[in-house]
Amino acid sequence: MAQTFLEIAEIILKEERKPLKPEEIIRKAIEKKILVTNGKTPEKSMKARISTEIIRNGFSSKFMRYAPNRFVLRELGF
Repeated sequence: MAQTFLEIAEIILKEERKPLKPEEIIRKAIEKKILVTNGKTPEKSMKARISTEIIRNGFSSKFMRYAPNRFVLRELGF
């Protein structure tokens, strides 16, 4: 079963334990073979999914914006 962008972001951010740009999340997911995409702009899709998750869930979101275009897991305490 294919994983969602949010599931992939959570896996990569948990492993890296630091804020990353959507492009970095996508690149690492492709390297680890947990993402296969034919899309033209998967980094834009990743950014959109994480941003929407943060807007919808606020402080309950697993993700937080660390800086412009950088995201991190809230549990890491940045």
